[in-house]
This record gives sequence, structure tokens and C-alpha cells, in this order.
Amino acid sequence: MKKRILPMLVILLALAGGAAAVLFVRAVLSGWPAAQAVRVPTLTVVELDTAWADQLAACPSQQAMKDQIAATLGRVQALGGNAVALTGRTTAGEALFRDRTGTLAAADAITRSDRFLSRFDALNELIRQAAAAGVEVCLLATDDAGAPLPAARLGEAPAWLDALAARHGLRVLAAGEADGSLTRYTVRGEDAPVLRADSNPAALAMAVQTGAAEQVVLGSYTALCADDSPAVLYNAFARGTLPDLAAARGGKTIGQTLAVSYPVSDGATVTGANLFLMGTSDPAAALTLNGEAVARGNDTGVWGVLVSLQVGANTFTLQNGAETLTWTVNRRKAGSSGGGTLPADGSQPAQPGQYLVVTDAIASALQSRSNAGSIRETLYRGATAQVVASAQYSTGSKMSYAYQLATGDWVRSATCRLTDGQDAVLTAPQAAYDSDSRCTVLTFGGGTPALYHTWENNTLTLTFLSASFGQALPALPEFIAGASAQNNADGTCTLTLLFTESDPLYGWAVNYDTDAGTTAIWLKHTPRLSGDPAAPLAGVTVLLDAGHGGSDDGAMGAAGTSAPVEKDLNLAAATAARYRLEQLGATVQMIREDDSFPTLGDRVTAANEQHPDFFIAIHHNSLELTSDINNAWGVEAYWFFDEGEALASALVENVCAATGRQNRGAKYGYYYVTRSNICPAVLLELGFMTNPTEYVECASDQSLWADGTAIAETVYRLVQANG
Repeated sequence: MKKRILPMLVILLALAGGAAAVLFVRAVLSGWPAAQAVRVPTLTVVELDTAWADQLAACPSQQAMKDQIAATLGRVQALGGNAVALTGRTTAGEALFRDRTGTLAAADAITRSDRFLSRFDALNELIRQAAAAGVEVCLLATDDAGAPLPAARLGEAPAWLDALAARHGLRVLAAGEADGSLTRYTVRGEDAPVLRADSNPAALAMAVQTGAAEQVVLGSYTALCADDSPAVLYNAFARGTLPDLAAARGGKTIGQTLAVSYPVSDGATVTGANLFLMGTSDPAAALTLNGEAVARGNDTGVWGVLVSLQVGANTFTLQNGAETLTWTVNRRKAGSSGGGTLPADGSQPAQPGQYLVVTDAIASALQSRSNAGSIRETLYRGATAQVVASAQYSTGSKMSYAYQLATGDWVRSATCRLTDGQDAVLTAPQAAYDSDSRCTVLTFGGGTPALYHTWENNTLTLTFLSASFGQALPALPEFIAGASAQNNADGTCTLTLLFTESDPLYGWAVNYDTDAGTTAIWLKHTPRLSGDPAAPLAGVTVLLDAGHGGSDDGAMGAAGTSAPVEKDLNLAAATAARYRLEQLGATVQMIREDDSFPTLGDRVTAANEQHPDFFIAIHHNSLELTSDINNAWGVEAYWFFDEGEALASALVENVCAATGRQNRGAKYGYYYVTRSNICPAVLLELGFMTNPTEYVECASDQSLWADGTAIAETVYRLVQANG
């Protein structure tokens, strides 16, 4: 009997051992022991959304799923992420893992290839590969139905979620309420927030740089694969420490003692029936004007009130806590302007056969000599053309001459000088490429004739006045798909250039060398993203013009001249924009970097000679102080050439999105600094200096950085749109 039992025990033990070995092998092949998530010190999360889960579940094999997981982790790291977060479920609610609580059914892709010795768990595979790559895997909290579980209900987490987190050592994230463009996530058991802002990477970067958060969600995987710009912009903007803008603001701060900033002196005399009285006060104490409470829409005590004035002395008493201030404004009736003949300014009429030479940075060819806005063409320094007639017009204070061209348009004497000359005979152009500006340059000898232009679609037509072509066109660079030159019976000649669809004309400029007698046509190639996510704007040049400066303060703010005035805020916003643009790899040129005053001619000349990809003049707005400026606020931008309209519109939209200010729109305007065709050129008004509440906001570091970042993001988006 004993002899029979012993072999049976051996057989049973062998069977048991074999079964155990099979179970062990099966367990190992099924993901046991469970993969454990790594922990990263600071989360930068990419959400693996349900669209990603659906794609994974659609893979035809286990190997295909493993390959997709590997590709996903590589893409996440390329986006700057060090963590992923997912619900672990498909759109249909099926699980990408084996739920050991028996609550959730695994997706068919997980179970359909089950074998006796092989059971696949996609989440386990993700955690295993992520750990090897140093990427943390987190769970996004959902309820049994798959709906997001908010932070306030994390205590109601389903048993399967708790079991899954415990099995793999996963941190659990829950989304909270949105705060503006930011959404706050909570990590279960931790106090530090995780912020997300898909549509506003600048706000996300600012939150990190100002210490509001350390951990972020970059966005959803599917969206970032379609457009990685939110991650690119965040990663660029979050680098480094924000420089101090105090020096750019002139070292000035807003006072918080009772004072009147306008009118600037007690006893001032005005003529209007209404006046916007404004100044500063202690924000902690109530403020009254002649016994009536004054509303202050800011926390710094800056105020403004529209008051009515009687003819004679008007006395206003301000009470701010224990302080009292009396201010007198005298009103007199406006007198007549008088009559009489205006004096001459010294300009002379043209003589038969004379030519004009443009001496200012630009001159306007006007359809009406007395209407500065009737601009038909912009002429540039050095341009020459024959004068066919001259006539006087009134500048408002003096009589001056204007000179008529063969086109019928007028050029004012203040922008040119008369000379004896002759028609230009242009030689064949020399072609060259300027790599710094990405311009193809055609240089003609034989004179410096003024020119008119039309630019429609991909065709640029230049008509030279008082000129002819003396030679045929040579072969031109491939950038120019077609070219023709024609001498016209009216004493002009026309150059027509056609550009390729793949490399369309982005901008053009004319530069004259009167000493050498040459006319250089600069033709700019379209800027595009570099392909380097660390410097996407490498090779793109931006010229920033901080308006006013030096003895020209620009508009005084509601807090007076001892606080930042317009020139200070313009420079601070331009400084912030330069920093952000340089973070994106752009080359930034500044018209001024200190409290100096370049003339309008200097500013336009810089644009015409430096040939940037974007020109942005940065200003702040104001209104005459005879209305209630508390109701005047918002952002607007001005363009002159059609090519600047898209930049103006995008700047206004993006600054308003970043700051919450009112969108006053993009508008046509013939500002001097927008009169360049080499690139989109605009004048941007960031907000109203004379609106107390908006002034305080515009002067804050947070707002200045929002302005500068919005400008940089606008440039990025427009270059991105070029393909």
C-alpha cells in the first residue's frame, strides 16, 4: 500500500508543481508582478484622452498596442511632458486594464488575444514602458459611468479606481473649477495645485513664473498632436526668470496720497463746459468730492470724475480720510480765432522743368494738397520726379506750396526739395540675396525715380515716374516666377513681377542711394517656423517701437507725471514683448531701449532700412479730458497698408484675451510709422492712460507681461499660419 501511495504523491506533487509553474508563467505574462509607476518631482502632464484610448483599443494586436504606447511616450517627452494622466477607459466606457474588482469590462482589444499562457493588460504595459522612460502615469478620477469626478468628490471614488491606484502606485488627479483661462487640478492627498490652460499657454507660464503653481497639464494628447503650439509656447515662456520692468517704467510708482493730477495746477484756466478731474488718494480711506462719494474702480486709489464748470472760478473740495484738498478751476469763454492773411512759410513755387527730391523718410502723394489723409501713394527718401505744377495751400498757421506730379497728385514742400534734374534711364538690375533679412534685392542703376505700386495676389507692379528702362531685364532668381519691363508713352515705365505660390511675396521696399544713383527693390520672402520647438521663431525679425520717449512723455496717466506716463509704459510693454519673442527664438530690434526720443523719421527709416518681418509701434491711448473717461477703455490697433490688417486684428484679439480688456477693433489710419510695405506694420494702443481703472491695470507688472506675451504669441501664430 505504501509502495502505491508514494508514486501517487509524487505524481500529484508533479502535477501541482506543473500547474503552479503554468500559473506563474501566466501571471508573469499577464503583467505580474504589477508594474509600478515612477514619481517625478514636478508634474508636467499630457492627458491621454479618450480619443487616444479609442485608438489604442483599435490596434489589431498586442504588439501594435505596445508600439503605439512607445510612440505615445516619445511624443509626450517631445512635447515637454514628464507625466501622462488617463482614465484608462475608452469612449464606450470599456477598460484598458483588467479590473480585479469585477466592476468594469475590459475592452475587446485587451481580451480577444487571450491565451492560456498570455493575458495582456494595456495599462500595465503603459506603466512599465513609462517607468523605463522616466515618465509618471497618473489616473484621472471618474465615477463608475465614466464621468469626471471633481476634486470635491474624490472621497466617493469607485472601488476599482482605488484598487487600480493602489496596485500600480498611481497618483489620482481630479479637475476642479475653471478660473478664467486656467483650470485647477487636485492631486489626491496633496495640496499643491496642477494648472491647465490649453488656450492660454502664456497664462499658464505666468502662473508658474509668479509662483501660483509648479505643476501643469499641457493639454490633451490628441489636440497636441494636431497642433503642438500650446506646448511649444508654454515651454518657451516658462523658461527663465522674468526680468524686472521697473527700470523700463522709469522707476516710477503710483502715489497713494490725496492729490489732483489734472488740471496740473491749482487755479488753471480752461474753456470747456466739462472737465475730467483726476488724481490719487489713499485707497484705504473714503474719498468725496464736494461731499459726494467718489467711486474708485481700482485698489490703488486713482480716481477720475467728470465735473461741470460755470464761467468763472469753480472750487472743488476733496476729502480723503483726514486729508482735505481744495482745487480751483477757472473757466473762460472761448474767443474768436480772428481773421487776416496767413504768413508764408518760405517755400517757393516750382519752375518749369524742375524735379523734386523727397527729403523726409516718407512723403505722401496726395489727391488733394489740403487734405493730409488723401494719400494715393507713399514715396520714400531719395525719390525724384518731375514737377508739372505748384500751388499754395494752408497748413492752418501758414501758407505753403505743394508740387504736382504727372499723376495729378501733390507732394507738400515740407517733405521734399526742388532741384534741377533729368528723367532716369534705368539699367538692368543686379540681383542678390540678403540672408539677414531674407530678401531678394534688385538694384537698378541710372537714377532714383519715385514709384507707384499695386500688389494683388502674387503680382507686384511698380510704375516709375519720369523714367524709362534703358536695358532689357536679365534672368531673375527663381523666387520671381515671371517678370516684364515696359516703357510707357506718358513718361513712366512699369516693372511687373510674378511670384511663386510656394514662396509668395511677403513684403517689399525701395531704398534709394542718391549719391550712387541707384534704386534697390527689396523683395521679402515669407517667414516660416524654424522646425526647432526650442526656438520656433529662429530667423524671424521683429522691430518694436516703444512710442514717444525723452522730452516727449506721450499721454499723462490718471495718477500724474510723478507716476508712469505713456512713454514709460510703452517701453515696459515693449521690453516684455522683446523678452517673450526672444524666448521663442526671434531676433528683436528696438527703436529705443531707454528714455531717448527718436524722431518719427528715425522710426520709419529703421523699418525701411532694417527690413524686419514685423513692425509694431507700442502705445497707450488717451482722450481729451472733457468727457467721462471712466467710460473709455479697451485695445485698438491701426494699419495703413492692407498687409498690416491681419496683424492689427490678431494683436487686438490676443491682447484682449490675455488682459480681459475691451476689443475696440483694428482700424485703418495713416499714422507715420505704419507707412512701410516691407512687412505688416501697425500701431497698437494697449489701453487708456486717462481711464483711472485701466491706467492702474496697464501699469501693473502682470498686465505688462500679459501685453508682451500676447504680442509674442501673435507673431508666432501669424508665422505658423504661413505653413
